[in-house]
Amino acid sequence: MVNDKDIIREKLKIELEKLKMTVTIAILLTGGLVGVLYKLYRNMEIPLNIVLFSIGIVSEIICMWYLITVNKNIKKLIKEMGGAK
Repeated sequence: MVNDKDIIREKLKIELEKLKMTVTIAILLTGGLVGVLYKLYRNMEIPLNIVLFSIGIVSEIICMWYLITVNKNIKKLIKEMGGAK
């Protein structure tokens, strides 16, 4: 028979995988933004760089919001298991 703690443990594994993927995406997005910012600094006249930088900033904000949400879910699951108080 499946225990409640086993279900919570599996949910926690899923949330941790989501956290790993989101952190990886955030690191890659930040690197891309730094590259676009450098190109933007070197040549301000190209509107494509401005558009790419703007889209990158919005994507970074969405990624960070999702990262905070996943972190809250992980804390909730740990609390349900009887872990950190």
